[in-house]
Amino acid sequence: RNEGEAGVHGGPNGDLYVFLTVEKSKKFRREGQDLLVTRDITFPQAALGTKLEIEGLDGPLELKVPKGTQSGSVFKIPHEGLPYVGQAHKGDLLVEIRVVTPTHLTSRQEELLREFEQTEEGNPISKVKKAAKKLFSGKKS
Repeated sequence: RNEGEAGVHGGPNGDLYVFLTVEKSKKFRREGQDLLVTRDITFPQAALGTKLEIEGLDGPLELKVPKGTQSGSVFKIPHEGLPYVGQAHKGDLLVEIRVVTPTHLTSRQEELLREFEQTEEGNPISKVKKAAKKLFSGKKS
């Protein structure tokens, strides 16, 4: 108030209005005071667990990704988001994990994955595949 141009004929100064436009970030998506970022990891990193360096607003942060992490999992790094106006605390940094499947495998990698697949006989997906194969092959057991 009264921070604008001088008033006419000795009247009070005008008001100053400031308009801001916030440009979208190339690194973060925003939801209120929380920031969201997506990080790609490999299948071995997801299965075995890993540590990731995540870029935060104030510098690098470390995120421990536990064993067995699924694609789409979201991890929260508290108080690393945007500050609340007029308050001391900040929102959170949310990290969405995306497990990337390789599109080109070496023959050795393919061999290892086939070997791994053989050890997965007891998992629910293998049971469904076996049941479907039996159902559609027309064979009775």
